[in-house]
Amino acid sequence: MKKPTNCTDVFYKVRPIYNAIRSRCLEIPLEKELCVDEQIVPFTGKHSAKQYIKGKPCPWGMKLFFLCGKNGRAYDFIIYQNSIPEFDRSLIKKVGFGAAVVLHLMKRVGDSRGHELYCDNYFSSYYMLQILKHKGIMATCTARVNRFTRPPLLSDKDIKKKPRGFAEEICSTDGDVTMVKWLDNKPANLASNFVAKRLALLHFRRRLAESLVLRNKISGAKRGRPSSLSSPLPVVVPRRPGEVRPSTEIARDGISHFPAHDDGCGTRCKLTGCKGKSRIKCIKCKVHLCLTKDKNCFLSFHT
Repeated sequence: MKKPTNCTDVFYKVRPIYNAIRSRCLEIPLEKELCVDEQIVPFTGKHSAKQYIKGKPCPWGMKLFFLCGKNGRAYDFIIYQNSIPEFDRSLIKKVGFGAAVVLHLMKRVGDSRGHELYCDNYFSSYYMLQILKHKGIMATCTARVNRFTRPPLLSDKDIKKKPRGFAEEICSTDGDVTMVKWLDNKPANLASNFVAKRLALLHFRRRLAESLVLRNKISGAKRGRPSSLSSPLPVVVPRRPGEVRPSTEIARDGISHFPAHDDGCGTRCKLTGCKGKSRIKCIKCKVHLCLTKDKNCFLSFHT
């Protein structure tokens, strides 16, 4: 296929297939809860748009941005290149590239209100949350503080001195955007343009009482995320199945008791009184027994 004149689209050869797949995605009805994220399509050849994303199962390939629902369906997508023809360059200068991706994909929503959007800190910015707020789209995202005009929150160094679970909240002057910073395994920032329904006074007091009761029962920091349960669930550790000793009649019948070498670490000898470990196992009794030039537990066990 010959490249059209003044064409900046590096995917012009596959653009018809791209448009056909995207048009079918646009026909799927939207869910209430939506998410925007990036995905890598593995590609090992040479291409100017090939990207590398650290931490992905296939880090090299073509990067796409998807608008997906809770059930995993894709409702719209954009393939990344240096000059994306679908984007308005002025919008990128105003809100940044990541936010421009979100605003472009959310055009799929149109004038309908009540949708909830979730994304990570690659896409989030203060202006993006404001624009979505005015469009009636409720958005929540992890945030980078430098994209939110550096709100007066504790620094990471200072918040690490606080106990785990410490949090502080700040709100914009117009009340459109709220940011929360709390200490989990490491400091985390969360921003939103909508606030959940406040707890009733009775429920608030109940949770407060449960927290105070558990205050002296939790010793030190634990791995994982804090639990909202009033009491931790008991952890049942499964026991390894042990070797079943045969009856005396079978052990001493003198039939087909042959030693075999077992790979792996040595197992405790099953002869009463012996505390050694052996890799020799009786193929009939299925127990480990010492069999060396200095000790013959194998013979003693079977006689």
